[in-house]
Amino acid sequence: MLTLVFTLLSVFSPIQSLDSGYFYFGNTNVIGVGLISEGEKTGEWKVYSKSPADQNPIASLEPADPLDFKKKFNQDFPVFIVHFEKGVPNGPFLENYPNGKPKVVANLKGGVLEGDFGEFYEGGELHSKGKVVDGKKEGEWQEYSESGKIISSMTYSKGLLEGKGVGYFPDGDLEWEVNFKNGEFDGPYAYYLPDSTVKIQGQYAGGIPVGEWIEKLEIIPGFYRKGAYQNGFKEGEWQLTNLEGRFLQAENYKEGKLISVGKFQSQNPIEEKGKIKNGKGQRYFYDENGNVLAKGKITKGTENGTWFFYYPESNRISASGKLEDSERVGTWNFYSYEGEIIDQTTYNMESSFQSSNSGLPRSRKSNNPRDSFGGFVPWQEGTGIFGQGWSLNTFQNRKY
Repeated sequence: MLTLVFTLLSVFSPIQSLDSGYFYFGNTNVIGVGLISEGEKTGEWKVYSKSPADQNPIASLEPADPLDFKKKFNQDFPVFIVHFEKGVPNGPFLENYPNGKPKVVANLKGGVLEGDFGEFYEGGELHSKGKVVDGKKEGEWQEYSESGKIISSMTYSKGLLEGKGVGYFPDGDLEWEVNFKNGEFDGPYAYYLPDSTVKIQGQYAGGIPVGEWIEKLEIIPGFYRKGAYQNGFKEGEWQLTNLEGRFLQAENYKEGKLISVGKFQSQNPIEEKGKIKNGKGQRYFYDENGNVLAKGKITKGTENGTWFFYYPESNRISASGKLEDSERVGTWNFYSYEGEIIDQTTYNMESSFQSSNSGLPRSRKSNNPRDSFGGFVPWQEGTGIFGQGWSLNTFQNRKY
């Protein structure tokens, strides 16, 4: 693959002074320069970006003004290099970063991606590689970190994920392993923590979680819950356990919403303070000796409202703030053992969107494995050029 990449790079010649043809390539922020033969684009075309770019460019593939190109476009580096045969993209395709270094190295056949595909970080390190057939991912695809370590390995069939996929932590340990069928989760599913313990584990069928599942609580450490899914939602009794699997409390769900909880089991008698009825009330978490670890509101069957967290075996608050659908929102205070605020952090919905170490896009975390990896959508394309063929969107979507 890497040999092919360097071979492809060598195909692209230095910038030449070609003035036979000037055309917009998708929108008025990009102009391609190349040769015209019998009224059709032919040979190598270099596409340059406008500097500064218009905020609202006009979609266009029409001829461009050469004088406008020379005055307003950055000619230091092309953002694309495309080869044409009789007006149709055929042959090597190169996309560059603004600094001129390669971003995507690929081939086009009849205007769609075909063959080996490589994507690179801005520093030149390999980001991902695989093969494309008729514009769609095919076979094994791998993604790498900037340091060269593998992040994930997936298998595709006609552009859809198929079979087993795996992802890794930066140190190389397994982070997740899942199975796909026709682009949907299907089969065993497991996601691990950095210490290799299970974070969430279960089974999918046709993209829907089914059967027995186990998951580690995120809002408070030291607890697992296990139970069954029906029609894609938690249903019936789930068991709250400690890390060793000892039963602590029953949770009752209906269509994915927590409806009620049973009595908390501990070695010492507990004066139950919390009560949840019909998905609403106050919930308490205790350690095995009956000390309060956390307390807060449950509304609409999930953690909502103000929550308090405590130092072990004490009544001293370690943190407090608002949860919304089990997610931290707003300003959270973190306290010293003496009660002084030692830190404040503001959370919002946007900050919940991040990338995991696997490089796969992540949205808000969810307790529902239906949301996949807490929201990962592993079949999203990283480059935005798959399946588009030769159209306005091919370059317009690249935001030049």
